[in-house]
Amino acid sequence: MLRFENGAVGLIEASKLATGHYNSLIIEVNGSEGSIRFDLERINELEVHLAKDGELSGFRRILVTQRTHPYLRFWWPPGHVLGWEHTFTHEVYHFLTRLAEGKDVAPEAANFRDGLRVMRIIEAIAESSEKGTWVNVAG
Repeated sequence: MLRFENGAVGLIEASKLATGHYNSLIIEVNGSEGSIRFDLERINELEVHLAKDGELSGFRRILVTQRTHPYLRFWWPPGHVLGWEHTFTHEVYHFLTRLAEGKDVAPEAANFRDGLRVMRIIEAIAESSEKGTWVNVAG
């Protein structure tokens, strides 16, 4: 469980034993105005629910392969899905382009500061589990 400075609460769950989930890395954010969900097993889609649409509307599935995304100009027409391997092509393209321009890869990609922050969070999770108490994350 996570507690943020602004009072928001977060939850991280992980299981290598969840039956039927082969590569199901799911990221879901829920707020007062709606929710958004991404599942790595459905890499070309986002699921969105807006509270203003009403309780009975449920999640909408959005295909995210439209030409408006800057990297999709290199690929197939809209509606044709991309795969796992294409994400690495985009990562390398983005990294090399920013390197040539002398710019940071952030905010579109993680940088070393982001990696350091993640390591601090992982260390705090391990410490919290060991001590059975809340642990503040530095920096």
